[in-house]
Amino acid sequence: MRIKRTTAAIGFALALGACAPTYQFTGALRYDNLMARPAAERASADARQQLLDRAAAHGLEPVHTDDDLLVYRMQAPSYVVTLDDGTTEERVDPRVVRVEARLDNRLGRGVYRYYCWVEGDEPAVFSDEDRARFGLALLAVREIFETPIRTDLLGGE
Repeated sequence: MRIKRTTAAIGFALALGACAPTYQFTGALRYDNLMARPAAERASADARQQLLDRAAAHGLEPVHTDDDLLVYRMQAPSYVVTLDDGTTEERVDPRVVRVEARLDNRLGRGVYRYYCWVEGDEPAVFSDEDRARFGLALLAVREIFETPIRTDLLGGE
């Protein structure tokens, strides 16, 4: 009986793990640790707006935005396949890149954490060049969230 329970618990844990996203990359940036209280409050609002602006400039589609959570979706870049007759065909990569940025707006804790994961499987006919293009798209997404937030440490306008 004990073996059955242990096996069932292991199976349940594996099933839960399979449902959770495998993060492509994650990170956290702190932006108000050197600021006075009023400047730190402004920094939180500014950080959110800067993330929204950067994502829009790079074509990330916002799925959800509120004061504490920004969720984005990006379709993987299309790729080109060479057919048997030598012609080429552009195909849609069915994978979707998802990004969540969570802002911690409590004073003295001006931090945002972000998570990025890819949903779906790599297409069957996919070259190293296609992988490199997909990797560059992921690096562009990462740059959006890892570029430091512009802050004014001296509190001036």
